[in-house]
Amino acid sequence: MVATGVSLNLGIPGLAIEAVNLGYRVAVVTDAVAGVPRDYGRAVMDNTLALVTTRVTVDELIAAWKA
Repeated sequence: MVATGVSLNLGIPGLAIEAVNLGYRVAVVTDAVAGVPRDYGRAVMDNTLALVTTRVTVDELIAAWKA
C-alpha cells in the first residue's frame, strides 16, 4: 500500500498501523505527505512511521515501478 497526502498528525499513522495489522506492507511517500506543525510531521515520520513502514520519495517510487 502506498500512503500519501494529509495528515501525518492522524490519518497517515492510522492508515499505516491498521494496514500493517491486516498484513499489508506500507510505503509512505515522504515528499508527498504533510503534518502540522512541520516539525511534528517530521517527528512522526522519524519516530513512529519508521517503525512500521518503508519511507520512499516520489522519485524512488517511480523508479521502483519502472524496474
